[in-house]
Amino acid sequence: ASATVASIQEATQNRPQSTAKIEALTAKANALMEAALDEPLTLTTIAERLGTSPRSLQQQFRLRLNTTPPDHYLHLRLAEARRLVTDTNLPLMEIAVATGFTSQSTFARAFRTAHGLSARELRQSGTETAFAGYPVMQANSHASHSTN
Repeated sequence: ASATVASIQEATQNRPQSTAKIEALTAKANALMEAALDEPLTLTTIAERLGTSPRSLQQQFRLRLNTTPPDHYLHLRLAEARRLVTDTNLPLMEIAVATGFTSQSTFARAFRTAHGLSARELRQSGTETAFAGYPVMQANSHASHSTN
């Protein structure tokens, strides 16, 4: 029994290094994603830049963030899109392009699925109340609400 306890203790002592490596890898992948919201990188490209395999990167995202790299990337892009909708008067097509969507219809569908209302509806309402689970950001106080 003491050999088993020693094995468990040894494994536990090694775990923080493993966790730190996973955290560092997912943090680096996140930074790459954030730097390329307008032209999303493929999973293979991200993995190559980090010196790992796509499968390993997927596993580490699952362990660390309980999601997949593509889903995390989409979340980052849509969070930035939400920020641009509420904090700027940019036309929605420009926001779509700035967050890596090749068509406004794809952007509109993803935005509505993620946030429960369209970007246009959010902009017209001037509120962030529909975004439970997201940090509330202060929108610019502007009198005119663009419908672009």
